[in-house]
Amino acid sequence: MVFFDIRAIRPGDDIRQVTHTTVCSSTVLLVLIGKGWANARDKAGNLRLQSPTDLVRLELASALRHGLVVIPVLMGGAKMPEADALPSDIREIVFRKALELSDRHFHEDAEVLESAIKEVLRSAA
Repeated sequence: MVFFDIRAIRPGDDIRQVTHTTVCSSTVLLVLIGKGWANARDKAGNLRLQSPTDLVRLELASALRHGLVVIPVLMGGAKMPEADALPSDIREIVFRKALELSDRHFHEDAEVLESAIKEVLRSAA
């Protein structure tokens, strides 16, 4: 199953509960990291990942807490953020081996990612 929070969470749903339930029923979580991922700001100018109600933070923290395989996917030349730039509940992401998904080698990189996901799923079966 592929979960897209924007489409899967219905009006009136408790975002925290849906996120928790979905993440806990998963095997692998892909974290798509672009160049501005750790520095993205909300409308008020606050760092999004510093907010305890940010969906990305909720999903990632839940996955790490429940021992899911978390694969950081670095996109568009992004680098892994520094550990001290992240809240403590998601800081563990910087110690996970990342895969790169580049524009120039997209198909080859996507095949590597697909193989990694298939290996995780085979191991979990």
